[in-house]
Amino acid sequence: MSSQEAQPHSREWYARLAEELGGYRHPWQRSLDGPDVFALLGRESWLSFVKNKLRIAGWPEDLQDAMRNGLPYSLAGVIAGAPVEIRAQLLEAAIAGASREDLRALAVKLMPPAPRQRFDETRVVSVARQLGSVRLLRGLNDAEQKALDTWLKKMPPLLAERLKELE
Repeated sequence: MSSQEAQPHSREWYARLAEELGGYRHPWQRSLDGPDVFALLGRESWLSFVKNKLRIAGWPEDLQDAMRNGLPYSLAGVIAGAPVEIRAQLLEAAIAGASREDLRALAVKLMPPAPRQRFDETRVVSVARQLGSVRLLRGLNDAEQKALDTWLKKMPPLLAERLKELE
C-alpha cells in the first residue's frame, strides 16, 4: 500500500470518497461554502454522520420533511423502525410532543397482533409415526434413549395429560 492510498474506512478514505462523489468535505478542512453542515446537526462529526445518519436518505419523505421542520432524530428513528401501517400515527404523536418512550409504548399498543403460528401438521404426524415405531425405539443406544427421555419430559402439559389418559 503506497503512502498515497488511504486505508479503508479511515478519515482520509471517507474524505476522498466524499470528494469523488462531489459531496461533503471534512469539517476540519474548513472549505465549506455555506454554514457548517455538521454544526447544524449538533455535536456530530463528519465521520459519525457518514456512519450513522446517512441512512436517513432511505426514510419516507414525510418523515424527512418532519425532521426538516424540527422533529428530533431520536424520535424519527423510532418512527422509521416501526411497521409502515402505524408510522403515520406515530408521526402525529411525535409532532404533538410525545417522547421517545411514549412513541415506543404507542408502537407496541398499535402493533397488530402477530399471527398465530400454526404447527406443521405433516411434521408432527411424521414425528408421531417415528415415536410409534418399535423398530426405531429398540434400535436406540443408551445416549439416544436418554436424549429421547429428556425431550419427552419437555413435552407440552396438554400432551402429557392426554398420554396419561391413554395409559
